[in-house]
Amino acid sequence: MDILSCAALAVIESVALRALVSDIDVGPQRIAFIAFGLQYLVLKWYRLFLYPKYFSPWRHLPTPPGNQFMLGHAGRIFKADTPVSLFVEWMESNPDAPFIRYLSLGHSEVLLVNSPSAHREVLQSNCYSFTKTDRLRKMIKQFAGEKSLALLEFDEHRQHRKMLAGILSPASIKQLAPIFTATVKELQNMFDAAIESNDGKTGVIDCTYTYSKATLDAVGISIFGVDLAQTRNAGLVRHDNDNYSFTDAYEDIFAPSTLGKVLFALNAFIPIRWLPLEANQKFMFASRWLNETLAGLVRERRQKITGAIAAGKYDKQSRDLLSFLIEESLPGGTAAGISDRHIADHLLVFLGAGHDSSADMASWSTHIMATRHDIQDRLRAEVLDLVSRNPEPSSADIEALPYLNNFYRESLRVYPPGMTMHRQAATDLTIQGVFIPKGSIFDLAPAVTSMNPLIWGDDAREVNPDRWDAATITSEQLATWSNNVFSNGPRICPGKGFAQLELKLMLFHMVLHYRFLSVEGEFTVENPALTLRPHGLRVRIEKISG
Repeated sequence: MDILSCAALAVIESVALRALVSDIDVGPQRIAFIAFGLQYLVLKWYRLFLYPKYFSPWRHLPTPPGNQFMLGHAGRIFKADTPVSLFVEWMESNPDAPFIRYLSLGHSEVLLVNSPSAHREVLQSNCYSFTKTDRLRKMIKQFAGEKSLALLEFDEHRQHRKMLAGILSPASIKQLAPIFTATVKELQNMFDAAIESNDGKTGVIDCTYTYSKATLDAVGISIFGVDLAQTRNAGLVRHDNDNYSFTDAYEDIFAPSTLGKVLFALNAFIPIRWLPLEANQKFMFASRWLNETLAGLVRERRQKITGAIAAGKYDKQSRDLLSFLIEESLPGGTAAGISDRHIADHLLVFLGAGHDSSADMASWSTHIMATRHDIQDRLRAEVLDLVSRNPEPSSADIEALPYLNNFYRESLRVYPPGMTMHRQAATDLTIQGVFIPKGSIFDLAPAVTSMNPLIWGDDAREVNPDRWDAATITSEQLATWSNNVFSNGPRICPGKGFAQLELKLMLFHMVLHYRFLSVEGEFTVENPALTLRPHGLRVRIEKISG
């Protein structure tokens, strides 16, 4: 719009100047070009340096120091210990402010939603006054189609959210408990292999690798009803890997090299996927492979189900989300008419979110137990007590354990796996007395409210499961908007119940059979990243006899 405005004004000025000065020895095109260049430079200088400091309606909001020339605070965010550690520092300096303003690339303004009440207005009261940001859409579209729930807006989002509600209802998720139990068996095999490969007494696991493999298998079976590690695409093979699989595709997309992570983040600002770099080539192949393979799975499953129905041999007792969604997409179903493209895109996002987030949650829970043996011992005591009374407890029995539930909630509060939600105002509005022009960009980081000392106390950064006890927890801490781990409002994560049951069952069996002794060496947190992922987190484990 700035370019068009400058161009139109330059043409008008050129015509006016020629009319006023008839003997000027310069062509109208050159006059227009010079006028355009000068005006555009002046406008950019104003936007970059004058507007944020002197004219922005947000200039009076808390703005952190450390702004860098042309980079704003973006450079510092990418160099921080984690992708959200600076957000938490800024919040701690202004814990009661509704918003904190910071500058991104090109000194563009971004509002960090800071207080619980501001979160409520953005995520609930005015949910559909916001859309996903253009930048986020570009990031998601790099690996997922435009028809996923993550990118749908307004009435289309409401419609598809309603369609998917039954698929991820508590009753449907309970049916997945046997799958999660099977995942635990695979984890035990990997734990045992690590111990046997060492001295037979203790072993060391790489948490990110171990849990990623286990959760990918669980998510694959629960979503698609197939073993993703064994799924191939004969029509699309990479020249250096004839056995390319889902595991390879997810490594290339979500766990690339440092250059790959930088390219993933930068492509949301500047189109750079065309650059002939190996990281780009791997990403583009993985994205294409993933989309084509999922489309094939959806197509084959639909043919199988409709064929069985036509033959009168289909038992409508789906055991995976793909079958359930295809069943409900048939005439009379809750998702009647939904296209195969929508189904593939929805499940692709579920696959990514369910796999990465669950693995990260398990990794951070393991880190807590390995560094806080007092917490681990209390968990084990509660688990052993249940098993002594009921040797084969149900998933409901496990979910009802009070200290396990407290530990689960506290782990997510301190280490929320989802990093940042991004929103863009679709209309002018006012929130917490702050005028929000259309097009304004917002960041919502769960860690901002879950670490707020005004809500959680001066020990907000410490892990303390007891803070969730019914006798001590406050109404403000229990408020939905004080802990936005899975987002909230109409766009709350549909897989919340899925992740909760999966992690609780994993934790139950892990502390029943193993001790987590210590963290081995140093580790880092990936930045940039889509989730709070520890890199190089290695934990020493010991099997419990009997």
